[in-house]
Amino acid sequence: MNKKKLWFSLCFNIVIVILTIIGLGIAVFDAQTMNTPYAMLLKYFTTLSNLFLFVAAVIMIVYEALLLANKTKLIPNWVSVVKLSATVSTTITFLVVVFFLLPMALTNKEQEYSPAFLFVNSNLIFHVFNPLLGVVGFLLFDNEKKSIKLPQTLFALIFVGCYEIFYTLDVFLKFMPGDGPTAHDWYNFTVFGNQFIPLILILFICLSFLISLLLWLGNKKINLFKKQKRTATK
Repeated sequence: MNKKKLWFSLCFNIVIVILTIIGLGIAVFDAQTMNTPYAMLLKYFTTLSNLFLFVAAVIMIVYEALLLANKTKLIPNWVSVVKLSATVSTTITFLVVVFFLLPMALTNKEQEYSPAFLFVNSNLIFHVFNPLLGVVGFLLFDNEKKSIKLPQTLFALIFVGCYEIFYTLDVFLKFMPGDGPTAHDWYNFTVFGNQFIPLILILFICLSFLISLLLWLGNKKINLFKKQKRTATK
């Protein structure tokens, strides 16, 4: 990776880290205002996926700094795989908000939140900014050496799968604290009926793989195009 591209990638990851810290600060303040335990923020896939992206960005920053300082020659394969997995997770957050939660908020007046709520304060960062930065950053800057192999795209399913199992178990076993219709189904998936929850789990697993595959292919095509362009200009 040339230094110009490396600096761009570093800036992207630094912005993700800064935005996540700001988003978490706003979320904690809102939780304090509403007397909500801070730990309850961690039950949301939105929070967890953005924290995952935060961790992946921090790891990338460390290795990119080492590259700039000539302390290492490449970014390890596992780092790229983690970044891909985190990007898949935040992309799912974005898609659920845009294609599920937003339409429900627009059509169902009994929803506990308005459409605008999905895109204000920390939600704007976690639902829009970070997911888009993650996708653009991965496509343009990551995995330049093509270290991620096709079978490794399956690793992106682990994080999403673990969360979906946790969510499904809580819907049926109700082990998380709270009362009310959305206490154990905070994304309102049971609107289709409890019997569809396992199917939704499978759907998200399949969606995770599809996103992972598309990001991997997109990154591969963009890197190939840039390589051919550099070759043609020599």
